[in-house]
Amino acid sequence: MAKWILTLALLLPTLALAAESKTMAAEKAPTVELQGVISGAVCGIHGMLCTHEPDPERHYELLGLYTEPGGFYFLINVPPSVLRQINRQEVQVTGEEYKDYHALFVHQLRVGDRVVFRAEE
Repeated sequence: MAKWILTLALLLPTLALAAESKTMAAEKAPTVELQGVISGAVCGIHGMLCTHEPDPERHYELLGLYTEPGGFYFLINVPPSVLRQINRQEVQVTGEEYKDYHALFVHQLRVGDRVVFRAEE
């Protein structure tokens, strides 16, 4: 019984997010340019920059964009493998901002002058 309750507790937010993603797609989000550091979500959602290097075996750790002062965005269309390669580096991001979801649909992600991710059109 406890397994079913836990499964249901984990599944309900995912189903809600899937339903809301249709609403997100219909919204016209503003395009923004942000600077920050790629950091772990656990630290970022608490308004802190992660200072530790994640364990390479922990491929499940969510990474995103930490911005000063204490902001955090999930980069919803950037593959985790790209984010792991640039973890803890300063980046510039251009994309559509969904403030209610703390999310960015990334058009371009740069480290210095090097483009590390560009969304397909």
